[in-house]
Amino acid sequence: MSETLTPGQVDANTSQLQFTTGKDGTPRIDLSVDEMPQFLVAAYTAISAGRIDEAGRLLNEQNIETIRQMAETNTCRTDVMFMVALMFFSVKDFHNSERWFKEVLKRQPHALVYRELGRICMLTGRTSEAMEYRK
Repeated sequence: MSETLTPGQVDANTSQLQFTTGKDGTPRIDLSVDEMPQFLVAAYTAISAGRIDEAGRLLNEQNIETIRQMAETNTCRTDVMFMVALMFFSVKDFHNSERWFKEVLKRQPHALVYRELGRICMLTGRTSEAMEYRK
């Protein structure tokens, strides 16, 4: 079962990512599932339960196309795009994960986003490129 979004379903006025620092000093992002599109909440729940294939199906072209269109018209919240990137990373779709992290970077550069891009580069064998993200 797949949930779909309609344009305007998310509020662009609360688009900024909220970063904090964990107890161990590492940067973290505060994401509220209360305001996430339903298919992303379902994908997160599936991943948390180890149902990776189900999460991958929820990241279907129709749902992602809606988010993509919203990003192009600047009506998509940055935290939603970050969550899309994380979900793609979790299902090991590094190509799409990288695309969405780079989209987040255009709107709100942050060390955590650079770190995630560096991890993708390392996992895909692009060590020298990964080092560039660590600078």
